[in-house]
Amino acid sequence: MKDHLATRGVEFKSINIVDEPGAIEELEVLGVMALPVVARGTQYAIGLDMEKVFDLAGLDEAQPALLPAETLAGRISSIVLAAVRYASQLPLSQHNATIPGRDRTYLGLANHIVAHVEIFLTFTRGGDFTLDGVDSDVLRGLERRIDLPRDLVDRADAANRAFRTWLDESMPSDLERIVSTFFGGQTLHALLSSCAYSVAQHTRQLLAVLDELGVEADGPLGPSDYEGLPMPAGVWT
Repeated sequence: MKDHLATRGVEFKSINIVDEPGAIEELEVLGVMALPVVARGTQYAIGLDMEKVFDLAGLDEAQPALLPAETLAGRISSIVLAAVRYASQLPLSQHNATIPGRDRTYLGLANHIVAHVEIFLTFTRGGDFTLDGVDSDVLRGLERRIDLPRDLVDRADAANRAFRTWLDESMPSDLERIVSTFFGGQTLHALLSSCAYSVAQHTRQLLAVLDELGVEADGPLGPSDYEGLPMPAGVWT
């Protein structure tokens, strides 16, 4: 999100809630329960809703059209499977090392990628994404459920099977259904696009972790995996 603002000439102060004293308390005063977030005075926009982020930043720029649902779904499935492969390449001694500027562990990052698909599936079953039903630590990026790579394979396979069932049985009529979320009503199509972006960006981060550890990734992602998604220039932004 920082890249999107910086490349458009928007001045902002970047705050890392891990290192900045009082940052978490400031978010709680605003009523913010998820990251990343852009705040301007007492107004804020969650980074999952880039249209609102741009509005808050005063940017008069139309958001690109959503990719077709089949394309998004295919990307999500293949990227999640890649992420599970990368998780299996993490040295055991590094499972609990943390990513830059966050409390999330390397293995937690891999779990979080699969969790994005699981959360999306709750929407397809009629669930909402409201603050009442979501653990605040999860919204801040701290996973409650941390499976080892061998167990993560089963979670990813189950999520992808359920994903394909939804696509086969409910598309395209279900795509424009509005889901109630803590950052406003969203169509399932828009949430599907957010899911694709999230798993892609987090998997980029997992690839960066492997690179930092000197581990050659098993089938690294390429430009075609990111094409049409609002990917930032930076890996950790």
